[in-house]
Amino acid sequence: MVSPADLSGICSDAVDAAVSQFPGLDRSDIGISLASLDGAEGTYEMGGFREDWMVYPASVVKTFYIAYGASLLDAGSIELTEEHERGFRDMIVDSSNDATGLVLDLVTDTTGGAELPADEMAVWMEKRQAVNRWLVGRGITGVNACQKTWNEGPYGRERLGYGSSMELRNMASAEACAKMMCEIKLGLVASADRTSWMLGFFERGVESNGEEPDGQTRNFIGKVVPKGCTLWSKAGLAYETRHDVACVRAPDGREFVMAIMTDHNIGNAKLVPFLAERILRSVGVIEGGEERWDRFVAEVD
Repeated sequence: MVSPADLSGICSDAVDAAVSQFPGLDRSDIGISLASLDGAEGTYEMGGFREDWMVYPASVVKTFYIAYGASLLDAGSIELTEEHERGFRDMIVDSSNDATGLVLDLVTDTTGGAELPADEMAVWMEKRQAVNRWLVGRGITGVNACQKTWNEGPYGRERLGYGSSMELRNMASAEACAKMMCEIKLGLVASADRTSWMLGFFERGVESNGEEPDGQTRNFIGKVVPKGCTLWSKAGLAYETRHDVACVRAPDGREFVMAIMTDHNIGNAKLVPFLAERILRSVGVIEGGEERWDRFVAEVD
């Protein structure tokens, strides 16, 4: 595995390169966490750049929801009906916000609807903290994962649940997102069968392998994953944020997880892939020089 100091240096160098590449880019709008995995030992080393910076995670938060759901399924606390299966799948594969609403209600035993009296609202809010409590119990901090993702916004008790100034909106750090993906990939949060179930949803087509890319890979980390690699990822795009968390397995079997979180750059479709390309080159997953980036700049949507 790569040492934490080296991982942090790789992330910092990638940010320096991005600041040079994109005029006006503020490094305070970037957080990166990079992990080197040891699958045989079930361990990982981590480093990063501003990895504890918390930002609205957009759809990356769905990674936490499926992981908690998998732990409940293993415990027999919830049932995987055909409709629940469809919800979990669509939440990750298609990033459906409607499916996410179903899943969050399921795993926290809550429902949306009209406003509630204060005492009932307090009970509802306590239930909605279930994912956060589970994460803290696993040593994963720097997260508030208790809200649905929306197409148009919360209403009724869902809006009350955000607080008067939206202070309880979802938030997460790159480090927390990377840890969650590491623990999913290494089978640390669920049984082997349930881990395989989750990874089946996260696995993406790699364009350089001749596979069909989807909305979770175009203009995200998957855009620059080289031939022969395997990719598991979950992207997020909302408001001013553009993020991705991914595990990349190189042809030689080495595995790396990276979470790249950016704010105030939603219009810059090249930023996340640029950072990922620099990181993957630094750890030896991408070989060759600048021509790969030059081709990407010409091809990016």
